[in-house]
Amino acid sequence: MNIRHLERLSMLVRDGFGEIELHLHHRNDTSKSLEQKLRDAMVRFNQVGVLITCGDNPVSTYGFIHGK
Repeated sequence: MNIRHLERLSMLVRDGFGEIELHLHHRNDTSKSLEQKLRDAMVRFNQVGVLITCGDNPVSTYGFIHGK
């Protein structure tokens, strides 16, 4: 995803218009390559304030759901 698009979406969320969901495809990944993809995605999303809790001590966070 383009970081500028993510920045704009993040502004809409801060204004109360919903939330952002990360949908990551990971076909043929190993556990190691999937972990790296998740970490890389979190870094990109965290750069614009996404996948971070609000409050005095914000932390990076996510939920993981897997299925077909």
